[in-house]
Amino acid sequence: MKKKRRYSKIVCGIFCVAVCFTLSGCVIGEYAVFESYLDENGDEHFMLFGQRGENGNNGNKEESEHKDVEENHTIQESESVKSVESDSIVGTSLKRGWTSSDHSILKGRNVSIKEDSILFSIDLAQEKEITISYDMVVNDGEYQLVYIGPDGTAQILQDDKKIQSEEKILFTKGQNQIAILSNTAVFKKIDITITGIEVSDFN
Repeated sequence: MKKKRRYSKIVCGIFCVAVCFTLSGCVIGEYAVFESYLDENGDEHFMLFGQRGENGNNGNKEESEHKDVEENHTIQESESVKSVESDSIVGTSLKRGWTSSDHSILKGRNVSIKEDSILFSIDLAQEKEITISYDMVVNDGEYQLVYIGPDGTAQILQDDKKIQSEEKILFTKGQNQIAILSNTAVFKKIDITITGIEVSDFN
């Protein structure tokens, strides 16, 4: 009796395998009746009645398109960071570079300026009015925060030891830069923010 049951299980197993191989070759329109595919981690999965992808594997078109959108957004976001990274500025919780989610071009505590540094740079196709906000307290040394226009002319924006205010600046067509000039200044805190700029302005 036990041999008979074991024989039945073997026959059933062989039958199931045969059915799988048969179905794996069946295609109804653009759809595979039964097919295996590898995910991004290299693990094999089996899917019933799944649409074939362009590479022969089952693919989810909507999921792929959603992933492409996320990747494009990430690339666009990373390209929107406009600053010159170096060791010329050091500090605690230091953040440099404008992004669409955080408009600060320089932010942190106990920030030391070791050499003249460009904090923000943009090449505009047309002039645009922006707002620049300051929240700064200097512990030691001196500095000048300047705007540099397309013709290379520098305009001093701030050099106060303690300031919390904002002002409007007209960025003209061409290369516009905000720079901090110092090699001695130490800020207890600093937060310089630019608003009025969009990611599309960098394109």
